[in-house]
Amino acid sequence: MSEMGVPQLTREWERMRLRYGITDSPEALERLLLGLRRRNARLRHLRDRHAEIQAELSVLETEMQGMEKAVRLLLNDAIERARSERGYSWSPSAVLGFRVWLIRDKGLHGYRVQWKHRSLRARCGISGTETGVPHTGDECGRPPCGIYAAKDVTEVMTEHARVDIRSLAVGLVGMTGKVVEHERGYRGEEATALALAFLRGPSLHVTDDPAEIELLFQGVGLPETELTTHQPARASVTAQLTEYLNQEKTRKGQWILGSPNEL
Repeated sequence: MSEMGVPQLTREWERMRLRYGITDSPEALERLLLGLRRRNARLRHLRDRHAEIQAELSVLETEMQGMEKAVRLLLNDAIERARSERGYSWSPSAVLGFRVWLIRDKGLHGYRVQWKHRSLRARCGISGTETGVPHTGDECGRPPCGIYAAKDVTEVMTEHARVDIRSLAVGLVGMTGKVVEHERGYRGEEATALALAFLRGPSLHVTDDPAEIELLFQGVGLPETELTTHQPARASVTAQLTEYLNQEKTRKGQWILGSPNEL
């Protein structure tokens, strides 16, 4: 069998037809040659289109890179203007921070009120309403209203350095709604406890189970408030709970980004 390609063989066949006066080619051969010609024409057309599409894609990608850069600049400018003018932001996902509760009277108490559930909505201490809370003006005095949380868990522990660590529950909260950002923390409209750490006897108890956290805020499972047990080394307990809560912040942050409307 000849090793020549189809074009060479076709030309050789045409020469033989002319030389020997062969009028007709085999029907199967004519059918296949026609199919090849049609497909070659279609292939050339598609290759031309492919080159055009590649060129258009390159132009679009370059244009989009420039437009995205401009959009980022404008968005950052708009966000910074809103923050400077209003002093707060509305986040599409929970803002994570750290706070403490005092364990007493079979409950978990914040600065102003006892939390009866793991979620709490702020009220203004002066007006007694939830409207516009947390306020950004001077209408509610000092400290201004809102649920407080720190950016760094060590800030929380430093602020409560003189409080017996056996009477503290330290936790990670997700703040939603209106959130006012300060240099070291936040004031939020609403907060939900996502993880807790506290001493239960000589050991540190930690949990991020929503059902267990809800029961703890209802007083179920809290340690006794009488501080009769031996107090463990504060530095060791602080190191353990700091490591745990920082890990939870990282883990919960990744989870919230995936499900921004869920806590």
